[in-house]
Amino acid sequence: MKITIKEVHGRPFADINSGSVKTEALVAGYLRDTELDFDGYLEEIEKAEQNRNIPTGITGNNVDVEFYPDKAIIEELYPADEDNFQSVEIPLQEAKRLLLEWQKVIEEWEKTGKIN
Repeated sequence: MKITIKEVHGRPFADINSGSVKTEALVAGYLRDTELDFDGYLEEIEKAEQNRNIPTGITGNNVDVEFYPDKAIIEELYPADEDNFQSVEIPLQEAKRLLLEWQKVIEEWEKTGKIN
């Protein structure tokens, strides 16, 4: 999965390229949510890596994410159809890599006001 950074209304926006619209939308929601608490999300991932409090996770503004030692399950927070909500499973290390990459983008933007 690859992140392309775009500017939308003067802010960075993570355009996810995965080949699946559902995956792209849910992962983008996950990354937007992490902006509010990068450290908290990293702590939850570390708990999962160490097999503590499994599953562990966070409910954000856009998605709910559960972390397991081998995967992250990202679920739609406000499904249009309660019986058919959207979710995607990605490897835990991919969830961590994407978070760290996004954190770097946001911190640089906050310092310089520029999107590289």
